[in-house]
Amino acid sequence: MKRSIIIAASLCLSAWVQAETPTVREVSGGLQSPESVAACGKYIYVSNMGSTVNPSAKDGDGYISQLWRQDGKMVEEKFISGLNSPKGIKIIHGKLLVADVDRVVAYDLKTRKKVWEADLSKEGVTYANDISIRGLGSIFVSSTDKNTVYKVCRNGKVKQLRVKGSLDGANGLYKASCGLYVANYGHGDKPDGSFGKVALCSKKYKVYESGGVYDGIQKVCGRVVVTDWVERKEGSAGVKGKLMVYRPCKKIFYEVETGKSLGGPSDIYRDCKTKTVWVPCMTDNKLVAVPFATIKKMGILQMK
Repeated sequence: MKRSIIIAASLCLSAWVQAETPTVREVSGGLQSPESVAACGKYIYVSNMGSTVNPSAKDGDGYISQLWRQDGKMVEEKFISGLNSPKGIKIIHGKLLVADVDRVVAYDLKTRKKVWEADLSKEGVTYANDISIRGLGSIFVSSTDKNTVYKVCRNGKVKQLRVKGSLDGANGLYKASCGLYVANYGHGDKPDGSFGKVALCSKKYKVYESGGVYDGIQKVCGRVVVTDWVERKEGSAGVKGKLMVYRPCKKIFYEVETGKSLGGPSDIYRDCKTKTVWVPCMTDNKLVAVPFATIKKMGILQMK
């Protein structure tokens, strides 16, 4: 009798552990050079640069996909089509905003019709990248080719954010109450990018870490999470891409153990509803869903 009770208890404990242990999942199929993710209601939306990874190409083969938020299964591959090389996307009040080469274009999610557009070509921009919500009626947009960030209003007005510091290859953006977090790609494929925070009052850029090819950035559970295109070497095999975590208070910087290839990890999305960080992998043509619990686990320590 006691043995049966022990076995039953062990099985229950095993099932409970399995249920409580989060797993890192992959989503693929129908994605071509996915760059950014946003969510609204029961769906997530993914920007696809198209068959060719050329961030400045005006080739018309870019599109937005719609997927189920809970499991990442495709709903409609080309929910919005006819874009060029769409990268950063954000959703504000039922409007999907897209950074597309030299403009920001907004679509109504219900009708899929374009409702407004801001022209960045007058600023010489050919590589509009990520988007972050600045406030009511305005956004921040990074320009990788101009090494800067712009403030864009829905009336089409564009103004440069005058930052005191170097934003070489300005890429990922995340606006928090304490400032604007920025991930900088660096110069080409050289691991000389940085990430940190711009204090919006003083406009000073404080570098947290450097020495990577940084792309997306978000703040999750008090941690700054960034993607890095640099490969980690494990024996003789190269592991594509990294998901890195920085804890500002403790000055700890570590890599998350995802167990997945992250080829071309781009603009990540913090999904508080599903407690998931969505990582679009541009060169692997997939999404990787990483649970918050995995983000919080101490991974491979890089430096202090």
